Amino acid sequence: MAWKDGINLTKLQQDQRHVADVEGNKILFIWHQENVYAVQSQCPHFKLPLAKGKITEDCAIVCPFHKSEFDLHTGDVKCWSTWPPAIGPLLGKVRKANKLKIYPTRIDNEMVQVEIC
Repeated sequence: MAWKDGINLTKLQQDQRHVADVEGNKILFIWHQENVYAVQSQCPHFKLPLAKGKITEDCAIVCPFHKSEFDLHTGDVKCWSTWPPAIGPLLGKVRKANKLKIYPTRIDNEMVQVEIC
């Protein structure tokens, strides 16, 4: 395992979100409630982008496409494919509920780093 540079902390604080390729991993960096989060940039459901997903008060990200919801601390599924109401649950059965990959982070010299396995 190795720590790799992801994004400058000041830039992340200004932008709030940033997608970066780190060692072949597309990672979504999020600045929320004075904390840095790093998660896979695509929803595990249909691999659609999470960059515009809503961040909830209890630190979860909601996929903007099918409303799957993932805990930013653990990656655990809080809700799986509820949108659109009539077919969301059916779409949820296409692929079983999978956790969102979470990357450990640290700050080193104003650079947000992620641990890559």
